[in-house]
Amino acid sequence: MDNTANNKIVKQERSALPLIGSPDSGSVYRSVFSRVDVDPPRSCNTGAENTIAGVDWLSFSLSDDSDVDGVCRLLDGIDEHEWTALKGGLYGYRSGRSLGNIRVFYDGSPGMGVHVQISGKGCSEIALSHNLRSELDWQMFLVGWQCKGAKFTRFDVAFDDMGDEGVLNMDVIRQAVNDRHLTSRWAKVKQETTVSLREEGGTLSDMVHFGSINSRVSAVAYNKAKEQLQVGGHWVRFELRGKQEGAEQLVKAFLLGGFTRMASVLGTYVDFKQPGQDSNKSRWQTVAWWSTFLGRIEKAPLFPGRLDRTVSQVRKWLVEQVAPSLALLFRADCGDLEWLLATIKRGDARLRQRHRVMLAAVLGPGGQEGLSFG
Repeated sequence: MDNTANNKIVKQERSALPLIGSPDSGSVYRSVFSRVDVDPPRSCNTGAENTIAGVDWLSFSLSDDSDVDGVCRLLDGIDEHEWTALKGGLYGYRSGRSLGNIRVFYDGSPGMGVHVQISGKGCSEIALSHNLRSELDWQMFLVGWQCKGAKFTRFDVAFDDMGDEGVLNMDVIRQAVNDRHLTSRWAKVKQETTVSLREEGGTLSDMVHFGSINSRVSAVAYNKAKEQLQVGGHWVRFELRGKQEGAEQLVKAFLLGGFTRMASVLGTYVDFKQPGQDSNKSRWQTVAWWSTFLGRIEKAPLFPGRLDRTVSQVRKWLVEQVAPSLALLFRADCGDLEWLLATIKRGDARLRQRHRVMLAAVLGPGGQEGLSFG
């Protein structure tokens, strides 16, 4: 890709960063085409007013019968560009091509198919070339590849705190971690600081990693302004990262609820707390700066597939443990099943939220509608 031409496009688009989602969607995040030197317009007053959300990494694999030329044409977008052949492959693929920060790998072992890797800068390029100007545009882009059999292997979403002051502070985040003033589904947190030996007091990077390198889902908070060597201004980023199964589930969640759902997932995995008197830390109030950063969210589980297995376990338990008792009552009542139907009806009225979530995981969000006991 001609970087000069691309930079011109980026500059033209910086003046209009559209609000993601419709007014009815409840989403309060804005998409980003280029995060370099962007001064984002203020959002609505629903919290997260300085927060900018965007897809920051995307990788997926396609089946063996995928045509690499066709894949490249689809990635090319509205214009045709000449792809550059890479000197070698990656991830076990022998060949590869690149277009800017988008890479396609092929010629691997049987079953490996074609692999697409779109880095953070590549996501900005894709947004420009495919005119992805809204949350819905990104969702349709992902659905298009999903319909072509894509198996997502990495999916990152970046939440940028930008503005004159901002609400995130790396010192405050590190202190909260050190004081254990948070709840998290991750067992470990790694803090990393890189300093310059050539510059007095120069800090090149400042990161806090949540989860391990092997985690299906992880997160990292860091000072993006320092990484970009920006002088002045506020830019702290929180990235939510998914790999393999984690990437698949993050994409599914994004398709269901967009960036607001991504914020809900992040808030489910880590929640910074205001210390309280309760011995149960989970009952402490969420600290104000974290609530402001994420906006109004409800915590959301990321792996509903586990609930499907739980339904299967309930069925297995019923068959293995309760079946003899059901057979006994069936014989005792001479085959009358009215009592059983009445019992099921009473049980249906007692279903709790966890049961309904389990059902939604199996039948879909609206799969329970229309079922009636009369």
